[in-house]
Amino acid sequence: MPKVFVAESTVHGQGLFAGEHIRCGTVVGIYESRKVRKTTEHPHILIIYDENTGEVLEHRMGTNDFRFVNHSAFPNMGMCDETLEFFALREISQGEELTWHYGDEYEADLQASEEFLEAVRG
Repeated sequence: MPKVFVAESTVHGQGLFAGEHIRCGTVVGIYESRKVRKTTEHPHILIIYDENTGEVLEHRMGTNDFRFVNHSAFPNMGMCDETLEFFALREISQGEELTWHYGDEYEADLQASEEFLEAVRG
């Protein structure tokens, strides 16, 4: 798999970057994770939805550097839902930040999570 590295992001906080040129279609890496409860307070949670019903199937917390992939409306990577593998949607230059579209529900989920955390913290 291509080399990647974590550095300060222009999108948000830290991000994941290409350590070398990545060709379109290349598997860039795998989102390694562990299953967690919905109420876990952690910034790197991936929510898995049923494609047919939209029902939440599980929440996963990233355990490797791919947890630093930031959202973009025009991403350079996609993700295979079954394997959690990231793949290049186009040619990616060395040093370019790796991004993924979190999904159409991202903004609504983010707002709901922030409201939940505010309520828990009091």
